[in-house]
Amino acid sequence: MLALVIVAAVIGPPALGLGPRVSGTAARKPVPGPPTIGDCLTEPLAEGSVPASVAIPVPAVRYGPCGDGTAAGGTGGGRRLNYGEILSVTDGVDTFTSSRQSVPAGVLGAYSTDSCQQPLRDYLAWSADPWAPVLGDSTALVGPDVAQHLLGQRWIACVVTAGSHGYPGSVRDGPGRAADLYGQCEDTREALGPRVPCDDPHDTEVFGVALVDADGLSGLADSCLTLVTARTGMTDPAAGGRLVVRAGPYDPNTVPPDVSAGGQSMTCAVRVVGDGLLDASLVGVGDRPLPWA
Repeated sequence: MLALVIVAAVIGPPALGLGPRVSGTAARKPVPGPPTIGDCLTEPLAEGSVPASVAIPVPAVRYGPCGDGTAAGGTGGGRRLNYGEILSVTDGVDTFTSSRQSVPAGVLGAYSTDSCQQPLRDYLAWSADPWAPVLGDSTALVGPDVAQHLLGQRWIACVVTAGSHGYPGSVRDGPGRAADLYGQCEDTREALGPRVPCDDPHDTEVFGVALVDADGLSGLADSCLTLVTARTGMTDPAAGGRLVVRAGPYDPNTVPPDVSAGGQSMTCAVRVVGDGLLDASLVGVGDRPLPWA
C-alpha cells in the first residue's frame, strides 16, 4: 500500500495535466517607474486610478518604448502598435502648473488639458504661430496606477492619445496611420457632422486653428501657406490647381470674419478643387502622388 501511495504522488500531477512539481519562491512583479517624454502608450487608457493624493481619479496608463508596427516578438505573431505618446512628465502634483493657476497638492480638479498644449507644441517642434496643432483636442492627463502610487510615485503626465485606435511609429514621423488618426478631415458634402477620419473620403483637411483679433488678420494667409508647406512637404501645396490653401473663419458662413467680440476662431485648411476626394492625410505627402479616393 505504501508503494502505491508513493507511485501515485509521483505520477499523479502529470497524469492530471498539472505537470511535474517545481520548487521555487514567489516573486513580486516589478512596478514600472514614471514614464519619460517620448514613451508610447502600449494599450488604450485604463480606467481611472484612485490615488489618495488627488481629488478626482485620472486614467492610469501602460507605457514603454515606441513600437514601429513590426512583429511584437514571441509566438503570438501580433504587431506592436502604439495608442498615444507621452508629452511631458511632472513629478509631484504640487508642482504642476496649469495655464490658469498653480495647483496645490491634492487638488487635481484645477488641472486642465490646456496645460498640455505647450508640451504638445514642444513635442512636435511646432513653431507655426499663430496656428495651433489640430491634435490639441486629443490630449489627456494621466497618472500612476494604484501599485505605483503605493510605492510613492506622485507624477502627472500629459499624453496625446488616439483612443482605442493603434498605430505604428510616432505622430512625429509624418505620413501614415498616425497622421490619419490625429488629423482633422472633413467631407463638406455632409450637412451634419462633416468631420470624418482622414482615411475616409474627404475634401478638406484642417492643419491649424487660431483665435485672432483684428490686428491678427494681417498675414494670416501667408502664415497658413507656410504651415501647410511645412506639414505636407509639398513644393506646390496647390498641386497645380487641384487644391486650394485657405485661411478663414471656423464657420465658413461668417463673412467677413467677426472680430468685434475680441477674437475669431480661424482655420488653416486645404480643400480639393472640384469633385475629387482624398482618402489619407496630406501630412508628409511631399511630391508623391496625392492620395485620391
